[in-house]
Amino acid sequence: MRFGGCPYRDATVTDGRARIRGRRLAQARQAAGLTQAQLADLASVTYQEISHDEAGRRQRPIDRAIQIAEILGWDVQELWGISDREEK
Repeated sequence: MRFGGCPYRDATVTDGRARIRGRRLAQARQAAGLTQAQLADLASVTYQEISHDEAGRRQRPIDRAIQIAEILGWDVQELWGISDREEK
C-alpha cells in the first residue's frame, strides 16, 4: 500500500524493534562515514526516507533493505534485525 506517493509498502511503524533497527542503521551509516543525504543518493531514495528509517517510523521494503545493507557492507539480517537476535 502506498501513502501519498511514499515508496513504503507498510504504514507507519512505532514498535520498539523499529526504533532498534533505526539506531542500528544510523550507527552503520555513521561508521561508513556517510551522511543521510549521501546514503540516500547511493540508494536512490530521498534523505527523508533515510531519516524516517533511522527514526523507526517506517518499514523498509525488503528489496531496498538489501540494497542499503549492501551499500553499508552489512548483512541484511544483522542490519535490519530480520534474524531472531536483538540488539543488546
